[in-house]
Amino acid sequence: MKKSSSYAFLVGILSFVFAILASHFTNAQGGVSGLVYDDNGQPMPFVTIYVQQTETGTATNLDGYFNLPLKPGLYNLIFQYLGYAAQEKILTIEAEFQQLEIHLEPESLILRTVEITANSEDPAYTVMRKAIAKSKFHLQQIDSYEAQVYTKGSGRLVDS
Repeated sequence: MKKSSSYAFLVGILSFVFAILASHFTNAQGGVSGLVYDDNGQPMPFVTIYVQQTETGTATNLDGYFNLPLKPGLYNLIFQYLGYAAQEKILTIEAEFQQLEIHLEPESLILRTVEITANSEDPAYTVMRKAIAKSKFHLQQIDSYEAQVYTKGSGRLVDS
């Protein structure tokens, strides 16, 4: 009797392991993983990887490595990092993971010169003056207005 109960136990364990492995392989999906480097061949940490079709993404780790599971299909991946030109890759994902090596190139931005003077006026004042000048016009646009409001606050007794 001990032999048959241990046999049943072994069959139960093997069935459980088989069920776990079968569910793993039926739910297996591919994706993309790899490394992102700069122009000097150094790994780039925290590069943003955005997938347009799913509106999700990931970022590289401290060593420039990323791993992004995706269902089979066609995807546009955008690799972005501040100070570097964004790079777009169009990939067809299948059942296995694809390996990528991405090299991002530095991008120079030329900004306009900003001149700051002590006597110049804040540009917001011009906008405010125009809004005030049209206040009578805006007041006549609506005959009435009604709203239900719920406010929550706290009070404190300041004088007894």
